[in-house]
Amino acid sequence: MLKWKGLDIQAEGTGITRPLSEQVNLLGTLVGQALRTIAGEKIFNYVEQFRRECKEANLPGRGDLREQVLQQIQDFQERELLWLLRAYSTFFHMVNQAEQREIVRINREREKQTESGRPRKESIAEAILQLKEAGFQAAEVVALLNQLDIQPTLTAHPTEARRRAILRKQQNIAHYLQRLQECELTPREKDAAIQEIYHNILVLLGTDEVPTRRPEVRDEIKHGLHFLTSSIWEVVPEIMADVRDALQRFYNEEVELPVFLRYRTWIGTDQDGNPNVTPEVIARAFRMYRQAVLNLYAGDLAQLQKELSLSERLIPAPPVLKKSIGKEREQNLLPPEVEVRLAEEPFRLKLAYLREKIRRLRDEPESLPKPYRSRDF
Repeated sequence: MLKWKGLDIQAEGTGITRPLSEQVNLLGTLVGQALRTIAGEKIFNYVEQFRRECKEANLPGRGDLREQVLQQIQDFQERELLWLLRAYSTFFHMVNQAEQREIVRINREREKQTESGRPRKESIAEAILQLKEAGFQAAEVVALLNQLDIQPTLTAHPTEARRRAILRKQQNIAHYLQRLQECELTPREKDAAIQEIYHNILVLLGTDEVPTRRPEVRDEIKHGLHFLTSSIWEVVPEIMADVRDALQRFYNEEVELPVFLRYRTWIGTDQDGNPNVTPEVIARAFRMYRQAVLNLYAGDLAQLQKELSLSERLIPAPPVLKKSIGKEREQNLLPPEVEVRLAEEPFRLKLAYLREKIRRLRDEPESLPKPYRSRDF
């Protein structure tokens, strides 16, 4: 049972799991409370009465009530209809987030309950194990992966018109829904998480779901980058790691995996589908994609530099790293005082060179004497 501002949220017998039922009921309560706050008690009563009548009208033999509901919709004033649509669309988006979190929770539970040595059903690890049990050698599995060429493609499709502001708030809500499933939370922490969900719902109800002006190509690119720089950037390495870990687990071999999954996008470059995509627009699109990925590299390198605090006095650096640092030093990329400060931490020093090259590649490409052409030092 979850409590917030004196409200008790309990699961109902709706044919779904108890955790999902609790979260759906919680979200419904919070959407209703937010609707009261923004649109007033009268609008809330309209929406709530309509919900109850629709639920009852769906029962067998209540065709008469369905006609009444239809007539009621026709009699709604514009403002009433607007808030009715906003309340239900917001609620259904929230339920989608809860359902996605529930899928993750169920998969985690299944993985905990799997037999010793057996991977979770329908997982990457299970697929690799099935190949081994079918007689495939590790090299044959890698050869099979080499034949894969999975290329999901992003397009500027009009059916996906939600603004990034809406998507970010939905992500925030999903984050706090996940937090509510943590068993170690104190009552105060639970209330704080629910309060954050409520605040995001409040803002969602007051935010236009679609842009007030016709999206330009630049807007479409930014929309695609929202996914490319968040979930896709995070998930693809996890998929590759799952394959690599499964090969290590079942074949006891570390292999160089081929790139079998790569994302593509037409957004900003599709001259056939959008007459506004000119050569100049395509050039700008490439610059935007380039800036985005360099920003991601810069952020990851900064995080890695914080973590790799290994001291030369305790753990000698590999010769290949020392040789690489010597080459970087010849290019005068860093101020002398930075090199002196990081002299005893060669990994951090190398990362400082990497970050500076990425920065120049992004901000001052003409000043970079020798860009990186591969992942090699």
